[in-house]
Formats: sequence, structure tokens, C-alpha cells
Amino acid sequence: MKSKNKVILFILSIITSVGIIFNPIDTIEAIKFNYSSQVLSTSMIAILVYLLYLKKYNNTKRRKSFKILSIVFSLILIFGYSIHTTSSFKLVFDNIEYIALSIIKFIGYYNLINLLLNIVYEYLISLEIKEFKENKLIKKFKDNPFKFSIITLTCFYIIYLIAYYPGVVGYDPSYQIREFMGIPNFYTEGVHISGNTLITAFNPVLHTIFIGSFFKFGVIINNVNFGIFLYTLIQMSFMIFTLSYSIKFMYEEKVPIKIILFILGIYVFVPIFPFYSLSAFKDTYFALFFVLYIIYLYKLIKYNYTKVDLFKLIFISSMLCLFRNNGILTFLLSVPFFLIIKKNRKYIMITIFSVLAVFFTYNGILTITKVSPTSKREVLSIPFQQISALVVNKEDIITDEDKEIINKIIDYSVIKEKYNKELSDPIKNTYRLDATNKELIDFFRVWLKYFAKEPRIYLEASINNIYGYYYPDKQNWYFYHMKYNVLNENGFDYHYNNLSVLRDILYGYGEGFSYVPVLNLMVNVGFITWIYLYLIGHIISSNKKRFLLLLLPAFSIILASTLGPVNTYYRYVIPYSFSLPVLLALIYINTKKSIFIRNDK
Repeated sequence: MKSKNKVILFILSIITSVGIIFNPIDTIEAIKFNYSSQVLSTSMIAILVYLLYLKKYNNTKRRKSFKILSIVFSLILIFGYSIHTTSSFKLVFDNIEYIALSIIKFIGYYNLINLLLNIVYEYLISLEIKEFKENKLIKKFKDNPFKFSIITLTCFYIIYLIAYYPGVVGYDPSYQIREFMGIPNFYTEGVHISGNTLITAFNPVLHTIFIGSFFKFGVIINNVNFGIFLYTLIQMSFMIFTLSYSIKFMYEEKVPIKIILFILGIYVFVPIFPFYSLSAFKDTYFALFFVLYIIYLYKLIKYNYTKVDLFKLIFISSMLCLFRNNGILTFLLSVPFFLIIKKNRKYIMITIFSVLAVFFTYNGILTITKVSPTSKREVLSIPFQQISALVVNKEDIITDEDKEIINKIIDYSVIKEKYNKELSDPIKNTYRLDATNKELIDFFRVWLKYFAKEPRIYLEASINNIYGYYYPDKQNWYFYHMKYNVLNENGFDYHYNNLSVLRDILYGYGEGFSYVPVLNLMVNVGFITWIYLYLIGHIISSNKKRFLLLLLPAFSIILASTLGPVNTYYRYVIPYSFSLPVLLALIYINTKKSIFIRNDK
């Protein structure tokens, strides 16, 4: 390499190291006060980056898709840090020093990320995984991977079921049960009741009826714990069945056994799987149907469908739409890409019309039975957050007349007290049920008026409410383990057993998982989104564009979360978190340079 090129790479390595080490505030302070520790750290990183650049920079092909992704990732890091630190774009735009440092950071991030993405891609498509030597355990797995997985998962998950008997009934399902039992609650207070039933469409009605029926059975036999246990047992069984089926399917697709067993280990030891198998939320069923949906989309791309496959896809797609209110979005986003698949055209059309028929018939039944629709407030999180941010930050520009108009839709008097940058529920819950369509139109006129005056406040308010879905340094790992007293307040005897020590051990394991380096990335919402974004570049670079269809369901959930009420809400992302291991394995075997041939004697 010429000396001139080495000098350029050295300068670039310094820029990159500054981008990695310094945040804007510390950088300004370091320049002013000459902090030796910052200089030392930057120098060490610069040397490592320089060595990497010397070895790989001019020897690694730059792919267009990764260039675009590098821009996206770099901007996420720069703007995400500013929002995470100051809840604003202050550290990007507010003075000339910040602007200059942001440009430096962008150059550094872009070059390093672009190089790393291409290195990772080349490594993955060339990776050859040697199989295990034959032994008794491997032989048992090969003989029946489905049965092997069921036994393995059952042995571990049953420990959680024993500890948390009869199951974890969280906040939302507690209110769903109260709806089914005809008891007024938070959800029924937030809608206009349209019929004789208190069941609302705030949560999927099918799930409300499902969990409510088991609970009512428990009431009838005077043992609500047993009713909850039956529900939990069925849900856990479905979890074990679905995950085991994914293991079996990967084996049939010739995924290397080392990868398959590693994924089985994920199903066992990553706590989101056993804990959510206990949690009576609609999201668990939705996530499991989501995994099956990915598998049957894959089969749709690769193989000729049978009538049995068609029936299964229709059923899975229908359940996807009925077990989550935004499930129809997941299906509809796939439809345009269904139509460009050359295989199974007849079956694809039958699937589309059948699923839509099921969905509209189901909603027609809800209308006929006068199930109360969800409140308009559920789709107004974004404008409510933006108006609230305006009130908090620049109330002086709002006229008294406009304040009155806002107050007719949400309670203006509590906005400053209740406003939460990352959660719209406190403001959304003040929505006035008696608001007319005219008053809502007037509200949006006011909303647009101030958007033209203060677009930055509006944009910052929206980014504060969603950035954790894209920014990996925003952590919000949690799982459901507590016993909520919502049901007990109505006289129902829902309680855990006396194995509190075992629960404490499992809780400690689950909570501590997010602090284990590298492993904690498995439950990092922003990082999971980055993997899906990377897969776009990986698939395009491999010229396997038809497999992009497999990513669309995940991006439909990311989109729905972006439009949702809360930032970095892990429960919202479990569908594409659950399906990621099998998705990665299937994409890996279909984008390799050489075909992997497994020895299955």
C-alpha cells in the first residue's frame, strides 16, 4: 500500500475513534481542558481501527445495499444519542461545535460500519460449519428432532410452571377477564358501550373469550387458580409445540445441526421464551402464530404447496389477524409481495381471499353482537404527544382560543403534570369520550397550525416516543412475573403457591440476563431491529430478493410499534424476536456460496 493511502487511513482511523469514544459534550470539554484520559482512549481505539483498515479497507468489496444501511445506522447512532441524552436534537444542531462533531462522527461511523457490514456478510456466506461427531445424544436428536425438542423444552419449562403456578395474569389480561365476567373496568370506562356485553375490542375479542372462558370455568368449580392453570398449560403446550416444530423444520431444511441445537439452547435458556409461555397476554399466541407464518411463507417461496399446506397457511394467517388488532397489517403488507411469487399462484389467491373473508366475517359478527369498538384515542398517540410537547415547551405561543379547542379533546389542565416523553397513555387516557367529530376536526386544525410554527418540537416529541425501537443503547428489558391484584379486588382468589424461593431464583436469572455482555443483545430491542435491517442488505447482496418477503411481517410490527403509545416496549416486539432464530438459520442456508450437505445416515 502506498504511503499516501496509509496516511489517509490513519486520519480516517482517528476520525472513527473520535466518533466511537467521545459524545459531543465530552468532546467539547476535552478540547477545552485537554483531558489526557480521553486522548489516551482515542489513541488506543485509533490504533486498533487503523490496523483493521490496513488489513481490510482496500480488500473488501463495498456493496450498495450496505452503503445505504451504513448511512441509516450512522444517523440512528448520532440522533439517537442526542435524543437519549437530552430528549432533543440539541447535540446535533444547537451550535457550530455540535454540528462539526456530528459530521466527524458521521464520517467515522459510516466508514467503520460499512466495512464491518461487508466483512460480516463475506464471513457468513463463506462460513462452513462442521457437524458434530456422532454420539448417543446426536443420534437421538436425528431420530426424532420434534420429539427430542418437546422433551427438552418440557423438562425446563415445567420448572417455571411449578414456580409460578397457576400462571402469570398481568395487567391487560386481568381486565380482559373482568370484561368477560361483566365487571366494569378501565377499558370499559374508555369506550362507549354499544351493547349488553362489556367485552370491548380494545384487546382481541377472540383472546378475551378464550382466557375468560377458562377463568369462568374456574369460578364455576370454585377454583379460579385451576381455571388459570388450564389456560397456562394449553398456552405453554402450544409454545413448546411451535418451537419444536421450528426445530424439526430446520432439520428438514438441512440447517447444520450445530446451529439447530444452538437455537434449541436459545429456546431453553433465553428467558423471554419460558416466561412468556406463562404470561397470559395476547402477544404470546400472536408471536407463536407469527413464527409459523414465517415458516409457511418460506415454504410458499421455495416449494409447491399441497392442499394441506394451503389449509394451514389460511388458518395461521387468520389466527394472526384475530389474535392481535394490528395482525391484519402484518398480513396485508405481505399481500403485494405474494403476487410477485411465481410459485403457487392459485393457492396464493385462495389464501388472500379466504383470510380477508375470515377477517371481515369476524368483524361483522362483532358488529352484530354489539361488541364495543376501541376508542378513537388509540390511534391518536402521535398528535396527542406532539400537542403535549408543545404545551410543555412553548405554551406561550398557544392562544386561549386554541387551548379551549385542545381542552375539548384532552384535559388541557393536566398536560404538564401527566406528559411523559416515552409514553402517550397518561395524556391519551384523558381523551373526552363525548368529543364530537367537529371538535376533533377543530383539534386537528390547531394541531396543523402549530406544526407549521414548531415542526422541531413535533418531530422531537415523536422521536422520543419511538427511538428505542431503533437505537440499541436504549435498554428496556422486562418480563412478566408479578401477581397483579386486579382480580383479587373483585373477590377472586388468584394467588401463587408458596415456592417463593424458586420464583426469586428464576426472576433473578431473568433479570440478570440483560446484564450479560453479548448475550443481552438477544433482548435488546434496537439491536434486533438492526439485525432485520442488516438482513435486507444481506438478502439483496446475495441476489435472493424473494426472501425479502420473510422480513415483511417483522417490519409490519416495527411500523405498528412506531405508531404505538410507548417507547421500547418489549412485549410489542416478541413476535419478530421469537421468529428471529429460525429466520436467521433459513436465510443463512439459502445465501451461502456453497450448498451445505449434511450427513444424515
